[in-house]
Amino acid sequence: MPDETGAAGTADAERRRAAELLVLLDRRSGPVLKVNQAVPSTRFTALRGANLVGLTVARRHAPQRGRVDERAAVAVLDAVGPASVAVSFEKTDGFTENEMAGALERLGADYYEFTPADPEKRDAFAHDLARLARLPLPKIANGFFLESDDGSLLGATDTLRRLTEAGVVLFQIEIAPDALTSPSVRARLAALFTEFPVVVCLPPGVGLPPGLPSPRGYSVTLRPPDRDTTHYDYCTSAVPVSAAARVLRARAQDREDAPSG
Repeated sequence: MPDETGAAGTADAERRRAAELLVLLDRRSGPVLKVNQAVPSTRFTALRGANLVGLTVARRHAPQRGRVDERAAVAVLDAVGPASVAVSFEKTDGFTENEMAGALERLGADYYEFTPADPEKRDAFAHDLARLARLPLPKIANGFFLESDDGSLLGATDTLRRLTEAGVVLFQIEIAPDALTSPSVRARLAALFTEFPVVVCLPPGVGLPPGLPSPRGYSVTLRPPDRDTTHYDYCTSAVPVSAAARVLRARAQDREDAPSG
């Protein structure tokens, strides 16, 4: 007969682990400070202050592009200390769902991170939702942008809700500095921050306008040596490794100074 006690114990452990992970996403636990594209050569000081570290697994180790193979990913995990870890996969490498699930399990990832398909591409978006439902980890969705000439994100709440229902617990959004000049845009962004857990990526030295409720946290993407690299989340405001700790400190202060959401 199956060991029901053992199965129940495993299920209880998984529920406890999920609850512990969600503490990170609880507003009372302080801001999420996320660093992306970590590689084994990333200096420890670049990760200091981060409580969530993202790495991108590729079939071939390419730290000059911010990508690591699975073996090198282990070295990153050894360096992040108590921070939680989000693992994404190089889009052009064609990882299968089984390959991703196996790597996430072997690496002990806390979150699966991905870039959703355009919801207008219905088949691809439906495929994303089905895949998310089969992967047991909490998910982080990246690749969202708010531009001065493109505010479509603010009208995409139905899409964000569908992703939330599929297990997404955090949305990563890059905001252009000149995208928030309109009061109506700021009001709609405030509503988005209130409804959804968001980490915001901004250029260094740029903050959110006063009066906005605080996002769940901030995201910093490290700039790899290869300047021609397409960043894993299509980020346009990556920072040098040498500046990461300073930017994290500034973002933590931004979060403390902002009104509660």
